[in-house]
Amino acid sequence: MREFVTRYRLIALLTICVSQFHFISGGHAFNEDNANATILHYEVDTSELRKGEGIDTTNLLRSLHIRLGTTGRARFLDNRQIEIHVNGQPDHAELEMIKLRIIALGHIEFRYTADQQRREDRIIIEQARLLPLHTKELIINGSKVAEWVAYSEKEFDPSDAPDHRLVKRVTGTVSEALVMANSLHLTGEYLTSAKKGVDKHGRHLIDFSFNRKGSSLLRKLTSEENTNRNHEESRLLGFVLDNRLLGGTPIRKMLHKNVQIGGMTENAVDAVIAIVHAGMLSYPLEDRSVKKPCERKDADVEGNRNGDRESAGINRLGIGNERVLQRRPSQLLWPRTVRWQR
Repeated sequence: MREFVTRYRLIALLTICVSQFHFISGGHAFNEDNANATILHYEVDTSELRKGEGIDTTNLLRSLHIRLGTTGRARFLDNRQIEIHVNGQPDHAELEMIKLRIIALGHIEFRYTADQQRREDRIIIEQARLLPLHTKELIINGSKVAEWVAYSEKEFDPSDAPDHRLVKRVTGTVSEALVMANSLHLTGEYLTSAKKGVDKHGRHLIDFSFNRKGSSLLRKLTSEENTNRNHEESRLLGFVLDNRLLGGTPIRKMLHKNVQIGGMTENAVDAVIAIVHAGMLSYPLEDRSVKKPCERKDADVEGNRNGDRESAGINRLGIGNERVLQRRPSQLLWPRTVRWQR
């Protein structure tokens, strides 16, 4: 009997270990000879870790697998290097959004864009246009009043096209838009859910819901906008992810518990929802290489060349080897009391 119990306990322990590996590895083991996979490599940025502080690899992999969903799976090659197998052969646009799922820290803000048609914005816009290209923030009397952030030309008009919703400039290869600062700081820490939807024209959007504190901030933010509206055009409330403007919605009335953000492709909507559900990454990731499908180690050089071309679009969003945020990631983690509704 004792031998049976011991054997049963061993079987149960092995079952638990296998189930945990099944979860962490994305539901199935890696196949080194998978010719249909696109292989991405990333490195954990440990430059801001405290001395002696290690990487929580299990938690990071879980976050990545929630973000990837059925699109791929991830594993650590060593204590810093991560290899991600993307299922199939995604096209350029799909690969861009998959890379966004992986590399975005997940810091979310809801901020108004600057509007040339609004008299109260014009002085700020004039001052912001005088800033050197390497300077992002406009400081007046010791306070930040506006900031240049990267934006997606796929979601908005190109930088050389007229668009009354945005004040634009180009820094190198990155198109930037001017967003306003405010004291309310409506961020992702107040979100309770993010759901996919469509508007009356059939365009994709995200329906964000907030907790009690976030709902109060949303009411103040939108009621202030209604109070100060002196013309027919409503201001765009932008959705900013890691200092990147991805979408927005015109504010025509006071909002209470929800805000619907549109102006994004379906791939972008899916990526943002996955990022919200997974929460912020504990550590920044740096993109290291991309291998084309069917290529092995003897074709790494050519694969990296192709990878550079494929990643050009996402680098126009400012996403790539540069650091996403200049603050320590642990300072930006959402409270663990937040419960995401899936």
